Amino acid sequence: MIEDRQQLRETIRDEALGLGFSRVGFTDAEPLSQAQRRRWERWFEEDKAGVMTWLARRQPRRTHPRDLLPGAQTAIVVAATYYDGDHPDPPAGRGIAGKIARYAWGRDYHYVVREQLEKLAQNISDSNPDEKIEFLICVDSKPVDERALAARAGMGFIGKNTMLIDPDGGSWTLLGVMLTSLELPPDEPLRAPTASCGSCRRCIDACPTGAITAPYALDPRRCISYLTIEQHDEIPGELAEKMNGWAFGCDICQEACPFNVKPLKRMLSDLAATEGTGPWMSEAALNETPSGKSFLRRWRESPITRAGLKGMRKNLRLSEKI
Repeated sequence: MIEDRQQLRETIRDEALGLGFSRVGFTDAEPLSQAQRRRWERWFEEDKAGVMTWLARRQPRRTHPRDLLPGAQTAIVVAATYYDGDHPDPPAGRGIAGKIARYAWGRDYHYVVREQLEKLAQNISDSNPDEKIEFLICVDSKPVDERALAARAGMGFIGKNTMLIDPDGGSWTLLGVMLTSLELPPDEPLRAPTASCGSCRRCIDACPTGAITAPYALDPRRCISYLTIEQHDEIPGELAEKMNGWAFGCDICQEACPFNVKPLKRMLSDLAATEGTGPWMSEAALNETPSGKSFLRRWRESPITRAGLKGMRKNLRLSEKI
C-alpha cells in the first residue's frame, strides 16, 4: 500500500509539472512548528501587518491547515516560475514610467495558479474514481503559510529576505497549496548547508528602505512592495525618496540574491508580459483609463488592480525620482 501511495505521489508530481509548474512538493497537513507559530505571534504583536488587518483576523488558523479542511492529510505545494529577464528601457514618448515587479507583468497569478490546480484536482479525482477525495485550493486567498509548507515539502528554504529560495532555481516563484484528504508520503525538507544563505547579506544591504531589519526579519511597513500595493495613503517622505522608480511591487532583494544568478525561466504563458501590463506602467497608459471603473475594466486580470487607479497614480508620481 505504501508503495502504491509513493507511485501515486510521483504520478501527481508528473501531472503538476506537465501543467506548467516548475516545482512540486508534498508535506503532511500537521500544524506548523511551535517556532513558526511563535514567529507569527511576534509579528502581529509588533504590529507589522500595518494596514493588512485581515491577516490578524485570520490568526491562528494560518498555522493549522486542518482548520481549513478538517479531513486534510496532505498539502500539495506547487511553484510557478515567472522570471522573464531584466526590465528593458522604459517606453519612449509615454511620459513618466514606473517599474512593475516581474511577478505582475502578466495575468494575475491568483487566477493562473488556481486554474492549473483545479485541473490537477480534477485529474486526480478522475484517476481515482473509487476514492472520495476532498480538495481545498489556496493561492494567497486562504490563511495558509505557503512558504512554510513549501519549505517543509523540500522545495527550498526561507532566505534572509524571508522569501522561499530554491538552491537550484532561485526565488522567482509563485506558490500555491492544495490541501487534500488523500494521504501521500511527504517529501523531505532541505538541510544545511544546501538550504542556507550562509554569511551572505546582499539582500539586506540592497534594500533602499531598510525593510529587512535583520536576517529573516521583514517589516512590511517599510517595504516598497507594501507601500506601492497595500498602502493607499501617501507614502512617508523619508521612504518616498527611496522608491527607486517602482510603481507596483519591488524586486530589489531578489535581484541582489546570488541564488538568482541562474534562475528558472517562466513556464506558464499566462504569466508572460504580453498578457498584462508588462515591465512598465506609463503616465500615458494610466490616462487611457481616467476613471476607477475604466481602470478596473482594462486591467481586470492584472495584479495592479490591487493598488487601484488612485494608488497607481500616486506611485507613478514617485517614479519621477527614477
